[in-house]
Amino acid sequence: LDFVLGIVGIILYIVDIATDLQLAISYFLDGHMIYGGLTTAFIGLAYIVVSVFGLGLFFNMNVPTVWWVCRIVFLILGLSPVIV
Repeated sequence: LDFVLGIVGIILYIVDIATDLQLAISYFLDGHMIYGGLTTAFIGLAYIVVSVFGLGLFFNMNVPTVWWVCRIVFLILGLSPVIV
């Protein structure tokens, strides 16, 4: 059950990001530059905060180099909550 809930959580996280980006794009296409800019800024701010806190957690763990490479890749992709 934990595995299924984990997969559902990952899917919902990705869908949330996709819908946020879709909203920002629709604002820009409709000519609402301020709303589009604010939405994009909030998406970017959330990405930065989650990545910084995720990286902070990783520094406290002693793991092999291969895991560090995976962590950095997930951080770059914005999926750091997936591996926490």
